[in-house]
Amino acid sequence: MNVKHMQRFCYVILLAHFLNIGFSNPLPAEAGRLTAPVHYISMEFDLQSNSLTATSRIELPAGLNLHLSMSHLNVSRIIINGQPAEAGPGNDALDIPSSSGEQEIVLTYSKEIPPDSTTGNMISQAGITLIGNWYPVADQDMLFKLTAHIPIAFEAISEADEIIAFLINDKKQVTFRFPHPLFSINFIAGPYAVSQEHFGEEKILAAYFFPEDAELAAGYLAKAKQYLERY
Repeated sequence: MNVKHMQRFCYVILLAHFLNIGFSNPLPAEAGRLTAPVHYISMEFDLQSNSLTATSRIELPAGLNLHLSMSHLNVSRIIINGQPAEAGPGNDALDIPSSSGEQEIVLTYSKEIPPDSTTGNMISQAGITLIGNWYPVADQDMLFKLTAHIPIAFEAISEADEIIAFLINDKKQVTFRFPHPLFSINFIAGPYAVSQEHFGEEKILAAYFFPEDAELAAGYLAKAKQYLERY
């Protein structure tokens, strides 16, 4: 068992849970127009080189400006409204002024996370932990849709109301949809055994444990269910 990765996994899940207890309702669309930025992230991993490659596509509503921090990424391409663009001085940030119409920003980037990284992030054969500065970070809340390509033996978790997973060739594609605005998003993947229990109306409670700890799942699910029913 990789204890280091397990500790990070537990920390992220607890952090995400407590931060999102008070999330707001989905932002409505006004006459079919966006009212909050939408950030689509598609990514894949090279576990041997401890790296990820990804594309972010951001839909920016009319009347909103946007600041993106990118100093932690290797950005290879920026396209704004169909036209190539450059980042600011030092290539560490991108500022998009507001416009009378909706705008589209597309960024392609990569990130390598050394095995001895102290950031809390990790990409390795043992698993993946992404909890900070792993994508272009905005200065405001966004709606996120995250798609990741992971090894078939891995299971993944992120903030989501809906998780869709299926196999493509020798990979597993997992998509997370969360229709509530967030300032940041996390991602965890590894060779976890997933235990699920239905409760309430169309709700599923899930526990992610390493196979050697799977016998603990029933107890954790029972406690979590008691907590949710109480509050």
